[in-house]
Amino acid sequence: MCLTMSDRKAPVEVGPALEAAADRVGAAAKSYVAPALAIFAIITAALIWEAVGEPLVSALTSNGYYTLKEAAGHIIANLIGDLPTLFLLWGAWELNRFIRTLADSKLWTPAPSNGLFRLGLALVAAGVVAGLVSPILLGIYTGQSAAFQVDPLQLTVLGIGVLLLLVSRLFELAVRVAIQVDQENSQFL
Repeated sequence: MCLTMSDRKAPVEVGPALEAAADRVGAAAKSYVAPALAIFAIITAALIWEAVGEPLVSALTSNGYYTLKEAAGHIIANLIGDLPTLFLLWGAWELNRFIRTLADSKLWTPAPSNGLFRLGLALVAAGVVAGLVSPILLGIYTGQSAAFQVDPLQLTVLGIGVLLLLVSRLFELAVRVAIQVDQENSQFL
């Protein structure tokens, strides 16, 4: 028997024990929804300020150190440099969705493992973009040669992303096995 959840379209009926477990996890996760969303909002606001707000405000004030044309150039360079951060922001959003999935007591559905998978994918993308895409785009924009950057932080983010991809599939299998055991146990009761 193949134990995968990916091919399941309809929700699986679970017994009262697994339903109660999902409800307990959901109750605990509800207390994390608001803080996770607040952290996401703060990171987003800081990114917008760093990339766009600071150069633009500087150009628009009388004692600013950028002209409007220089500010536009800095904004473009900041956006290119912040591409990896945008993928990390996507990962933070996926983590928020994961927490909301648990808060909705959807522990025994494909949603949590899919959320972990998307989080891992975002981290892998951030690592690749930081090491390859951003340096190439920045080199094209500035007219300088592109320097591929590989540092321990990028490799760590990439590695954690790959591990999350694997853990998501392991979580999927664990949920499937728990459901199967629950169904087998309910036959004996």
